[in-house]
Amino acid sequence: MVIFYHRDWQNGSSLRKYHDFSFYHFSRKFHALFFFEGLWYNRELSVCVLILWIRDTVPILQTEKRKPPDMKKSTIALLLIAALLGISTYLIAQQTAASKAKLSDIAEESVFTIPDGTMDELKTHFAKINSHRPNITSEVELAAFRARWSAAMIELAEKMLAQNPKDDDLVLARRIKFTGLMGNGMLDAEKGLPALETYAAELEKEAGNDPSAKDLAAETRLGLLQVKVHQIQGQPDAAEKILALSLEAKPYIEQNLTARAAFFVNEVLFDAAQNVDKPPFPVLQKLIDEFKPVLSKSDDPRFKQALERMEGDFRQLTLVGKEMELEAVLLNGEKINIQDLKGKVVLVDFWATWCGPCLGEIPNMKKQYEKYHDQGFEIIAYSVDRDLNALKKFEESDPHPWPVVSLVMSQEKNLTNYADFYGVRGIPTMILVGKDGKVISTEARGTTLNRELEKLFPKKK
Repeated sequence: MVIFYHRDWQNGSSLRKYHDFSFYHFSRKFHALFFFEGLWYNRELSVCVLILWIRDTVPILQTEKRKPPDMKKSTIALLLIAALLGISTYLIAQQTAASKAKLSDIAEESVFTIPDGTMDELKTHFAKINSHRPNITSEVELAAFRARWSAAMIELAEKMLAQNPKDDDLVLARRIKFTGLMGNGMLDAEKGLPALETYAAELEKEAGNDPSAKDLAAETRLGLLQVKVHQIQGQPDAAEKILALSLEAKPYIEQNLTARAAFFVNEVLFDAAQNVDKPPFPVLQKLIDEFKPVLSKSDDPRFKQALERMEGDFRQLTLVGKEMELEAVLLNGEKINIQDLKGKVVLVDFWATWCGPCLGEIPNMKKQYEKYHDQGFEIIAYSVDRDLNALKKFEESDPHPWPVVSLVMSQEKNLTNYADFYGVRGIPTMILVGKDGKVISTEARGTTLNRELEKLFPKKK
């Protein structure tokens, strides 16, 4: 029997919703290590367990004249053969792994050896570095690779800048250096921060005659502050320091409304604040109040998305005890409004047909629905499927006994995307609403749902 488990952790932010998985903390930590300036690795965490069970041996092509085999000797012989095969396979695998590792080391040495060449040759080597995918098996190897990668990027940029490049080549060389310095800063803030500070000052000095230097100087200042945010994680006064750094960052964001600015506000400041802020989340509220006017100035959709994401996250974090709004279109074309269900207990399930954990919740949901529906328990399945045909086929083959909302059909009617509105980063997200229309729980999955329903319907045994 072969048991094979395979999952590709491609979106780190969505992992936060799967907090009940036993491998959650490890996978999130492992995956986060693979993101740093200019580089992103998608790693697949796989576990394969092979169980070989030799119960007995059965003779093949046995004739009547042939004596029955000695079952004990046959079993021992087969076990010895299996052991020898296992040892041989292991030795071959070890030799193959060693050969691959040696070839990988040679390839990596070539990648990180920066040539003395023309600008075009250096740009070609830059592409080579960016396309290099190392064979990393541990955090120690990862840290070593990141250090070499950052050093190589800085050396490459210095050789490019030594040729006094112009226009696009100058911008590229400067950005490559910034990327390398950021890599060093995220690895070792104490050593990396002074280098980033020096580089920002150099760019600011050149900014008078070069607008591109001015823009990158502002981005470098934000990068410097990003390293500082990373540095203060886990400190007792982290929340206050995040607010102080946000005020320090604001002028550079106003000066340079770029993708990095949106990333800094949304992914750096706001995410860091979520890790340290506590109800009623005053730090998150201050960040939204501080940056909403700034982000609203830009026509760039990335800034709109960043703001909507911050507000959605905050809305979900503070939703318990408040009324939930939801108006959407069902698969049958009719509209549904949660306000019309007041007086009932309602579970809003954000899910999709392609989501394994979502489908895994359905058996328990059906059990609870059958148990409490006649007492006033209702479910709204809010599908975030983008493939409407896939949703329809799913419902045809295995229909839900409760109403199913289609996000696609709702948006066609210009209705709100409530997955975004309530900051749904990962699915399933299951929100339980009481008879008074106020939210009881935003994590009503599995046994949590069962416990809450038992409290709401105590007479049902």
